[in-house]
Amino acid sequence: MKFLAAHKGKIAFVVIVGIALVLLPWSIAPEATLPTTLGSLQLTGSHSGQYAREMVDRMHDKAVSPTENLIGKYRSPDGEATLYLSIYESASEAERDLKKMVELIRPGGPMLGQFELISVAGHEVASCRGLGQRHYFLSRGKVLYWLAADQTVASAAVIRLLESRPGPS
Repeated sequence: MKFLAAHKGKIAFVVIVGIALVLLPWSIAPEATLPTTLGSLQLTGSHSGQYAREMVDRMHDKAVSPTENLIGKYRSPDGEATLYLSIYESASEAERDLKKMVELIRPGGPMLGQFELISVAGHEVASCRGLGQRHYFLSRGKVLYWLAADQTVASAAVIRLLESRPGPS
């Protein structure tokens, strides 16, 4: 009993630190993550934070992205792909911006053409071709996805993306 009385402050500290270490991963869990594989493709690099946001905005020649964005680079001997994730405050915002993208891409243009809405693994996905790749656009929960993949790996990559853990609702 004397031991407990003499060390109650240390014991309380150890218990609090232990609880914090157990709960910490839950409190800092990311809103969305990049899959480590997309079909035969392996994640080889990624960007996040301000740099990712600036890259997404630069691709559009204007500020279009929400605060949080992730970009994953994928590669295998069969081909390459880039996955862009934009994480919104709500699912309705992600869906709204997906609809805007579809409206702008649907008519075609010098960079992207052959637009179509397709069903992949039971999900409606906007798709087009451009810059030697197949492009897929979709939203799930608060996340807007843009997958740009070489033709040789595109189908398997988008199927794997849709099988992966979705972003937050």
